[in-house]
Amino acid sequence: MGSMTVSKCFNFSYYDDVTQTGADNQGIVFTTKEGSRVVFRLSGTGSQGATVRVYMEHLVTENFDRDVAEVVAPLAQFALSVSEIERITGRTAPTVIT
Repeated sequence: MGSMTVSKCFNFSYYDDVTQTGADNQGIVFTTKEGSRVVFRLSGTGSQGATVRVYMEHLVTENFDRDVAEVVAPLAQFALSVSEIERITGRTAPTVIT
């Protein structure tokens, strides 16, 4: 994957087709020229005690038996770099990985 370049960054909205409701300002999406995507969104109430969720997507077309942590490591570094989440939160590691 190597180094990555941001191709687009935007604040996304959510719309539920079932309930016909929507919400703006649901999080920030970074897409890369290399085809990956990182989504940051708050989960919880308010900013005190809220959880920052980070979703990473990268298309893998070969070597499917590789360790997931190995595959997403460059994307995780990219996410940390563009978000400055360590500087802002003071955390150097996630509390939960799923």
